[in-house]
Amino acid sequence: IFAAIIGSIALNNCCSCNATSLGVFMLWSSVNALFFNIVLSLLPNILNVSDAYHESELSWNLYIIDNVLIVIVSALQLFLVWIANKILSEGAPNWMNEVVYGPPSGAGGPVTLTQPLMPQPQQTMGNWSQQSFQAFSGTGQTLGSSVQPASGGSKNSRLLAS
Repeated sequence: IFAAIIGSIALNNCCSCNATSLGVFMLWSSVNALFFNIVLSLLPNILNVSDAYHESELSWNLYIIDNVLIVIVSALQLFLVWIANKILSEGAPNWMNEVVYGPPSGAGGPVTLTQPLMPQPQQTMGNWSQQSFQAFSGTGQTLGSSVQPASGGSKNSRLLAS
């Protein structure tokens, strides 16, 4: 789930750092697929196959389904890592050096990982920039009342006089 959250952050360009999010996604998905799924889940399942085989037929079927799903999920995560690597290589050809050694300084090329890979929409202010806001400058209206004449209220007021 965490890899899916990171991947969706990268695709939705959250905080204008989709290159960084793709790098984090690649790291986490690789560790998750290879270490947690294969080493800590699939390998112990294979080493303890006799426990599942000698029980009932249902436990054997569930054992097979569990192992097949682990392999499918791991393959899918590694495929998505391959796609993210392809995207980063096209958008920022020197991205791996920038991740390891930091952005180039001096006469080097432009810093690509701190810039978003996807184009940013242009935000326009419309005509708001020509108007000026002045607090409490309008005529206003009190809550629950209708527009009252300036001469002192209406004849069918709901307030009781004391």
